[in-house]
Amino acid sequence: MQIDYLNYLPDEFRTSAIRLYFNALKEKIEPVLGSDGKAQEALASNIAIDKCLVAICDEKLVGIMGIQTNKGGFVNPSLKTMVRITIRSNRPLTRRLS
Repeated sequence: MQIDYLNYLPDEFRTSAIRLYFNALKEKIEPVLGSDGKAQEALASNIAIDKCLVAICDEKLVGIMGIQTNKGGFVNPSLKTMVRITIRSNRPLTRRLS
């Protein structure tokens, strides 16, 4: 078994990367964006393929690590995207903390 590491996300692994990244951060993402595909949509349209390290084994994505620098990060959803997704999912823009 050989694992190849790349410093970018090849396009053919984009869908797998979004699913893997979402599943890893599900507890943090779902309360904000919901679980009905909106979070995956936000990730899909706002990832920087050159701001990550990926692991590929047997032509399958097996790991991904997003990188954040002072010039941006792997996931950078715009405010416009966040508002659009929040409004479409009928989620309040603010939440009360109990």
